Amino acid sequence: MSLDKYLNHYLDWEKAGPFLAFSFAGLFVIIGIILSCAKIAGAGKRDPEEETDDIEENSRKKKKRVFTPAERWVERFYSLIFSNTSILFFISAYYLTDRFLQYIPEAWKVWQEYDDFILLAALLSSTLLNNLLDRVIVRLRSLKNEDRAAMKLVAMIYLILIFAYIKFIYEDNNYDELIMYFITLLIGRFVYFDASFHDFIVAMGAALKNIPFLLLVLMYSGAMCYIGFSSKFLLTSNGVIVSVLITHLFMDIAIFFIHHTRVVRLITRERKK
Repeated sequence: MSLDKYLNHYLDWEKAGPFLAFSFAGLFVIIGIILSCAKIAGAGKRDPEEETDDIEENSRKKKKRVFTPAERWVERFYSLIFSNTSILFFISAYYLTDRFLQYIPEAWKVWQEYDDFILLAALLSSTLLNNLLDRVIVRLRSLKNEDRAAMKLVAMIYLILIFAYIKFIYEDNNYDELIMYFITLLIGRFVYFDASFHDFIVAMGAALKNIPFLLLVLMYSGAMCYIGFSSKFLLTSNGVIVSVLITHLFMDIAIFFIHHTRVVRLITRERKK
């Protein structure tokens, strides 16, 4: 199938519309689960992390917008989706380039000679995409830098699970080289950014605390992929990993609209006395 046919297929509103509607429905379910868990845990109250022993600091913070833990939980979920999208963008770019450029001799020659530099550019682009998604398009104001770092690490775990599914259950060996490349990046994450074993333990501890969000993303994306492949909207011919990326793009669209309608804020906000 040519590129034009793929674009026409995925931009066909009769096919894309129901899939988009399902992405909204699925997101509402996930948000409902998060808010219900927050209510059970008593997390609708003011976040204790916002309090300090410094009276002046507390006074300054009270003048700023206060986020409840429930809001922060929802934004952590959003952050994980965005991190997944960014990594999938990088991986899909690698896969599509390696797959289709071989039919263009001149471009294939350039790819073979400068693939490392092109991959580096794609990796940087994915980082910029991540920042664009969660800092500009959907500003996740409640998250601290350590929260974002933890969610990026959880996103890597998510991708490992996706690759494991493709490799051992779907039984597709076309991604072996890509899997090794990604594992190398994951190892490099600790070699270059975590200088000590203590830092490694701290990073893993932060990631483990966010495993519930990983399970929610797996449930959300898994259900969407199942519906997409069953309805023939998602195609395997363009690569399973590309279809997973397309799924995440629809999830991103749903997050964009839900976030900007302030639904979660309206539900969780506290009335100041």
